Amino acid sequence: MATGTISSMVKRCADSLSETVGKIKDKMIGSALGHFDETGTRVDKKLWWVHDASNCEYTYLDISPKRGNAGMEQCGVLPEFKGIAMHDCWASYWNYPDIQHACRER
Repeated sequence: MATGTISSMVKRCADSLSETVGKIKDKMIGSALGHFDETGTRVDKKLWWVHDASNCEYTYLDISPKRGNAGMEQCGVLPEFKGIAMHDCWASYWNYPDIQHACRER
């Protein structure tokens, strides 16, 4: 199968899911409680970051070449979130003072 064919299939699939993904993002932004984390992955042999926002009903994943506050801002959940954020106490999460933080310090 040609690379262009695969690329076209992936784009069509992503386009068909964009409304659903947007709704999941909105549900996480409006959630009373969310868990936030990030993990590294490789994209074209470079380190990128998968940002996770989840609760017991939804999981929103986004990917960014940036970790920390820049990546969190780009992914767009935490800047709008007003609930309780559970996280690993990594310093970047404290850049959101208008939310409640639930974490266990190491």
